[in-house]
Amino acid sequence: MKQIKRSLLTLSFAAGVAFTCFAQSTEQTPIQAYTMKIGNLIKQANQMIDANPREALAVFEEMLQTEPPAFDSENANTVIASYGLYANLARLYFEAARAADDAGYWEKSAEYHKKSVQVINDAVTNTKDAFTKFTEYFGNVAKHIKSIMDANAEEIAKLRAKNEKDFTAEDRASREKLDAWERELKENHDAVDFYAQYMQRTQSDAAWYNTTPSREEIILNKIKQQQDEIDTYRGGAGDAAKWVEGVVAGYSAYLKNFNQEEKISFVYRLMVLSPESKTAPVLLAVIQGKATDADLNRARTASQRRK
Repeated sequence: MKQIKRSLLTLSFAAGVAFTCFAQSTEQTPIQAYTMKIGNLIKQANQMIDANPREALAVFEEMLQTEPPAFDSENANTVIASYGLYANLARLYFEAARAADDAGYWEKSAEYHKKSVQVINDAVTNTKDAFTKFTEYFGNVAKHIKSIMDANAEEIAKLRAKNEKDFTAEDRASREKLDAWERELKENHDAVDFYAQYMQRTQSDAAWYNTTPSREEIILNKIKQQQDEIDTYRGGAGDAAKWVEGVVAGYSAYLKNFNQEEKISFVYRLMVLSPESKTAPVLLAVIQGKATDADLNRARTASQRRK
């Protein structure tokens, strides 16, 4: 039989792709509160998955069942808060996919990877739509201010050339007006630049999720390879339960090139493929150092007698 190891997925985030965790406050909005809950869970994800991927998956799924607040595009602050929320939600789906992969639920893993991509793509689109409108508005305001300054260019040049100690009351009023125009012009340009930079950040986040091949495709290919093994198994073609027992019987050879994490993950997969197996759980205990080969042999013998 071929050896099907864990999928070659990146398990940590690339630089620049992070999650948001708001500080606790009595004045939190529903979006901020939900973001914080997810953020706190994400911070514990690695430890939880390493300890017990099935328990971690259950915790992640419980959180994912809660309907998040809708994306709020009212203003820049609400857009940023909403993007932070949905970026966290995409990350949580990614962590759920990791946990499902390690727990043997490969079909769930593929689905959660797909969902993580959908969530981040929707968040990026919503952010881009809102910020494009804001950019157009502030850009037009900046153009209007610039047009006023251009129309008064001659007077502005004279004012700037004049020594302030020689200013009349009218000159001082004009200077205050000019300072206000320049200040507003800068603020509007800064806003446009900020929106452009923020949208660039969201594109970087999306690129991390939208891989080629996709993480969903990697998992689905792993499932297909395994099904091909089952379908061609000489001990019972197409019989997943018999294939599982065959793997358990020859686990030393089958798992020869697996590391410890891969072994544990793979045995969890055996337990998913054959929930009624009495030997796969014992094999898991053997690999975890909680049982011996003698215990496994006894389980195999008892299983064979029941048949």
